[in-house]
Amino acid sequence: MKIDLTLLPVDSQLSGFELGDITLSHEGAELTSADHQPSQSMMIFIFLSDFLDLVLEIKKNSREATYRITATDSSFSLSLKKIGKEISIENQNVKIVLPLEHFAQTLYSSIRDWLNPLKSRIDPTDSAMADLLDTLDKYQTAFEFRN
Repeated sequence: MKIDLTLLPVDSQLSGFELGDITLSHEGAELTSADHQPSQSMMIFIFLSDFLDLVLEIKKNSREATYRITATDSSFSLSLKKIGKEISIENQNVKIVLPLEHFAQTLYSSIRDWLNPLKSRIDPTDSAMADLLDTLDKYQTAFEFRN
């Protein structure tokens, strides 16, 4: 599993309300918000906070269920379904299935690594950035990941 995050800033003044894209790749399948007409780029910081929250909800819920996440300021959406100890992630006709714990770890590491160099470039009082950092901390604690 690989998750690529791309920031699409309009100028050098970064904020937590910047647009960006996400690409999830696994075993030849790819789910992406990039390169669509019309654009499906999204408010990436807000989407990532919501995505982490949703994966936490999926982890906590013992029953199999389908969830949907739609990006803020975009038509990009993903359907997620818990199937036993696996998670299915789908967009249109593309589906990725893998162990939930593996996906959760990859999502956490990808966001953390992408976010680290950006933290010093965004005002620490920025609400979208603060929310993502808080959600990432809660997520790390819930899944018991180590940095």
